[in-house]
Amino acid sequence: MSGRFFLLCTLLSLLALSPQAEAAKTGRSDTRPAKTTQALSEEETRISIRQLEESIQAQEERLEENAGREHGLLAELQRLDMAMDEQRRQLEDLQARQDEKQALIEARAQELARLAGQHRQLQEHLMKRMRASYLMGKTGLFNALFSSSSMGELVRSNEAFRSLVTYDREHLLRFRESMQEVERAKQALAREQDELAQLIAEAGEQQHQLQLAADRQKQFLDKVQTERSLHERAIQEMNRAQRELTDTLKRMADEERQRVVRAFTGSKGKLPPPIEGSIIRSFMEPGFGDEVDSAPFAHGITIGVDGEREVRAVYGGVVIYADYMPGYGKMVIIEHAQQYYTVTAKFAKILVGEKTRVAQGDLLGTTDTFATLIGKGLYFEVRHGSVAEDPTTWLKPGALSRAPKKTVLPPAGAGPEKPADAPPAPSPDETPLVPIPNQNDNQEAPPVPPDKHAETTPEAE
Repeated sequence: MSGRFFLLCTLLSLLALSPQAEAAKTGRSDTRPAKTTQALSEEETRISIRQLEESIQAQEERLEENAGREHGLLAELQRLDMAMDEQRRQLEDLQARQDEKQALIEARAQELARLAGQHRQLQEHLMKRMRASYLMGKTGLFNALFSSSSMGELVRSNEAFRSLVTYDREHLLRFRESMQEVERAKQALAREQDELAQLIAEAGEQQHQLQLAADRQKQFLDKVQTERSLHERAIQEMNRAQRELTDTLKRMADEERQRVVRAFTGSKGKLPPPIEGSIIRSFMEPGFGDEVDSAPFAHGITIGVDGEREVRAVYGGVVIYADYMPGYGKMVIIEHAQQYYTVTAKFAKILVGEKTRVAQGDLLGTTDTFATLIGKGLYFEVRHGSVAEDPTTWLKPGALSRAPKKTVLPPAGAGPEKPADAPPAPSPDETPLVPIPNQNDNQEAPPVPPDKHAETTPEAE
């Protein structure tokens, strides 16, 4: 009863989850803000998936228990069937013996009837002899005087007659004994038949009890098999619901990623700068190892710093790197969506950690006016995968002013008079990008920091 109630509750919970999955599939939502609604729906979906996984595990455990019970019931039914077969064989043997006893009783009855007939005939014959003997009387003087036979003949005749009467009497006694013996045999057979009938009745009752036990076991087996079918159906339904919820969660995640991508790409030309100031080195501006940057070409911009300043996130995302990067100093890399990254370097102090989720305007760290070994100013870069994009196209127009251009004389050998065998100056495409730590689609995965002890150039990986 409790198992069926649990299954009923499980199926009802599946029905309750179906509208949620259907609503997620059709895109229907309530009047709450889209982001909040989606966050709640995603969390509810994850909870529902966990509950389904727990329910599936519980159903599988009950299914295993039912399988064990079913195996035990089948073994018990087999034992009962064997016992019933043995009982049927014993019952058939008893019935065969009873039939034999009945045949013997009938044979004894026929023999007894035959002996009774012979006994009546002998008894009638003996009565006639006795009547004749009575009529003859004793052989006396009167019979001897008036008989035509001699005295000797009369005596012999009388003795012979008496011998016949004695023989008939003994024969009658033997018949009576035979009849009594047959009667005793008949009674013994009747008693044996009664005993066999009792054994047959007991065997029949045992067989009836075995049949009742087998029927009960079969009913229990039917119940267990029905519960097994219900558990299997519940597991199938829960697996289906789990697949639907997983697909829904994946679809919601895809939609969220697309929404974030659209939101981020839609913010192009609207982002605030990480710090107020002026651009002292533009995107892809060549340099020759001046105090601004040691790289020959810049894949980002360098913003001049006047005093200790706070550096803030230009857009929300997840910090995937917050540590020292050879060639760039202290660096923070934020992943926004679909391989869109912002790289901010040359911090004096980093105030966020890796895997931290930040919002637009959150404090990332501080910088100052002191030039480091890798140059002065704050370095800022926007990256889409392995392609660097001009950060000024992403920032609000006029958010950063441009510092006056300084004429930077190339070092000796860099002009027309450089030796013919000198290597050519690298082009912007040949300048290495900032290495982005490997990240999978899960933004909460830990980053893979580069080797901090590797000897690299400022822009090399």
